[in-house]
Amino acid sequence: MLAGVGTAFSVTRIGAEYVLITMDTSPGFSPVMLAYTASSPTGPFLEPRVLHCAPEASDRRIVHDATAHPQLSRPRTRGPTARGSWR
Repeated sequence: MLAGVGTAFSVTRIGAEYVLITMDTSPGFSPVMLAYTASSPTGPFLEPRVLHCAPEASDRRIVHDATAHPQLSRPRTRGPTARGSWR
């Protein structure tokens, strides 16, 4: 099990990789969204990369449950993802 993965997450295949998207829960109610990659949907996953830090988070407002929604995405025809990698 990965440390710091939230109770809600998603694993999506992008090209030859699987990407796990979650909120960073290691500090508790973090505004940081992370992505982990692996060659298999069950891992092992590599070190996380920061995808986004929610600016609206505060002492009175929390951000939670980051998941991918690939059905809402369009395939890219240019750039790094056009070659089959999410990076």
